[in-house]
Amino acid sequence: MIFTRSNVAPETDYNKYKEPLRKDFKYRCAYCLRLEDQFGGHANGEIDHFCPQAIDPTKKTEYNNCYWTCHECNNKKWHHWPKPWQSAKGFRFIDPCVEDFDKHMDYMAKSGALNALTAAARYTIWKIRLNRPELRFHRRRQWDISEEINILRQMILSGDLSDLEVEETQRRIHLLNPFINPPIFRRVPRAPMDK
Repeated sequence: MIFTRSNVAPETDYNKYKEPLRKDFKYRCAYCLRLEDQFGGHANGEIDHFCPQAIDPTKKTEYNNCYWTCHECNNKKWHHWPKPWQSAKGFRFIDPCVEDFDKHMDYMAKSGALNALTAAARYTIWKIRLNRPELRFHRRRQWDISEEINILRQMILSGDLSDLEVEETQRRIHLLNPFINPPIFRRVPRAPMDK
């Protein structure tokens, strides 16, 4: 998932960007990708400066440097930024407004853990603690819901259900879809060799 940024008039107070940021980031955390209601609602959302203010204070009120995040991810990322020697080796934060997480990581279906495919993913997962227990639980839950939807769709396609059963099954799919849409990862999670 790559987030698309709106053209927003510059402000002197970056807190005024809250509503357009929420919309640009599809009401989810830029880093862990949980929806607002999965991290306690928009009141628990915060504005992160992708390039920290301590590194480049001139970007403090730059809209494209502001990201909508949950409190936990913002707190973990905080003022961290790779040192020059780390950057030289490819260790950096993945920018979800420029790069697709799928190119850098996949996840293990049973454990919900993210698996780094690049140095940037290793750095991002480590610094933001993207394998913390609540995120692993969330990813496992999303996988389970996705599997349930697939089974329900197969039941409908089988032709073995009555019209009433099809209607009830479609209603269940409709109720489950908001929990997985838009999908946080397009790549199929790895199940074999899962730890």
